[in-house]
Amino acid sequence: IIVPKNALPGDYYAALFAQTNSISQLKSKSNLSINERIGTVFYIQVAGPVNQHGSLNSWQSDFLQQPLITAKLKLKNTGNVFYVSNVNIYFQDILGHTKYTYSDQKIVLSNTTRLISINWPNSPSFGLFKVKGYITIYGTIQLKTKYILVISPGVRMMIIIIFACLIILSVFFRSNRQKD
Repeated sequence: IIVPKNALPGDYYAALFAQTNSISQLKSKSNLSINERIGTVFYIQVAGPVNQHGSLNSWQSDFLQQPLITAKLKLKNTGNVFYVSNVNIYFQDILGHTKYTYSDQKIVLSNTTRLISINWPNSPSFGLFKVKGYITIYGTIQLKTKYILVISPGVRMMIIIIFACLIILSVFFRSNRQKD
């Protein structure tokens, strides 16, 4: 890879693929051909004064969820060099006991916005939880605490049936009182 002399400082990336000619032609009506392909991505940084700037674009988690609790982050890079963000998210019960921790490093390429979905695998089917944490983008950013009410479809149906029975019983008892 040859970098042009007039290239501006900052990050660049390129993908390189190598592909074979058709290995075989399948004898079928669709007349498919099969190729093998491999690839790699090259990250290049041109030296010089760079613009390092990134921000938290959004942090969200729906209040009412069903199992496989999810929270989402959008990290924005408006600079011309990539940055690495440390993402640390804690799912806790309402008393503050940590039930699941997500920690990872995410690369955010220059002039991009990266969506990061955080899933709590094997999450409970019912409960009130809070999710909080922090990320790093040229410093630490504390995330606002979000609350999550988890109700699985089966539990939702049970609650609807119980409320319907209570309403029917209430109407039944009121009509019996009016007869007396």
